[in-house]
Amino acid sequence: MSDAIDEASLPPHPEGNEFYGGFVTETLVDGWCYGEITAHFVDQPVSSGDGYAVAPDGKVAGIVWSDWYSLGFTKISDTDRDAYEFMGTFEMRFPKSVGTPEDLRDCFKSILPELKKVHNAYSNAKINQENKSSHSTADRA
Repeated sequence: MSDAIDEASLPPHPEGNEFYGGFVTETLVDGWCYGEITAHFVDQPVSSGDGYAVAPDGKVAGIVWSDWYSLGFTKISDTDRDAYEFMGTFEMRFPKSVGTPEDLRDCFKSILPELKKVHNAYSNAKINQENKSSHSTADRA
């Protein structure tokens, strides 16, 4: 991709996890960006890998992907993190192997609708939890 990315348009990088590498800026779509955990750009295209996605508001999803995984999009972990809002880790199928940043952008765009659904569900659950918490505190007062 020849267009330079404005660093201000990237979502906030999650702090406190030594495994999270930098963003692959070519994947910036609708304010979301993919970051590497395992190397994606080596001598030949890779058929599986680990990464993470960050939403525009800083919420993070772990990604375990392959181009052969048959179950689609499955949540495999929902461990919370202290330093940032973590929506869980998801295993999913990419439509092709990844050899270039453009391949990764295509694959990321293909899973983004599912990630947005996860984000909306997570955000709504957090709002409901906060509302219940504030109501129970008000009831005790």
